[in-house]
Amino acid sequence: MDRYRDVKDIGEEVLKEKLKMTDPFKPRDPQPKYPNLQRLGPELPSWLKVKMVEKRSRKSYWKYLDD
Repeated sequence: MDRYRDVKDIGEEVLKEKLKMTDPFKPRDPQPKYPNLQRLGPELPSWLKVKMVEKRSRKSYWKYLDD
């Protein structure tokens, strides 16, 4: 459903996640070598699993988290 979302809304969501992960007093943690090694629980809906896998892998619009 992100195909039909406004680009500004997606950008705002990515920026909020980036600010949540950022701490000005600590160095950034390196990206893990295998980000999707841990499985997601079966109680999660499929759309949320896809979103979390993309976020961990920095695919799609989540690629801007590392800037």
